[in-house]
Amino acid sequence: MTITFVIVFIYMKSPQQKELERKKNEVHPKSFPEIQTLLKGGANHFRAHILFILLKNPGINLDQLNEQVGGDFKNISFHTRKLHDMGLIYKKNKGPFVQHFLSNEGILLARFIESLTLANVVR
Repeated sequence: MTITFVIVFIYMKSPQQKELERKKNEVHPKSFPEIQTLLKGGANHFRAHILFILLKNPGINLDQLNEQVGGDFKNISFHTRKLHDMGLIYKKNKGPFVQHFLSNEGILLARFIESLTLANVVR
């Protein structure tokens, strides 16, 4: 009986964990300086390309991202760090690799960039 309780207890999420997961899926209203910071994420062509690739391929590591974007590895690493600092992407460690994912704000900006690129293709 005690072992069953311990096993169930280990897999239960605390209220704090549930609250963090709920907040992670929300997009909060932003002030104008916060909006400016978010838009700066797409103001560089490397960053815009990284956001666009992560929209299509969530969870890829830096090596895979570098293959798709092209350019110098240090440059791609710098821009992913900037995107992370702006809150547009988040990172998860998986073994020796670091997976990159878009945050909710990053998804919104990437879809906006995607709509602009599709508008250019249609013309």
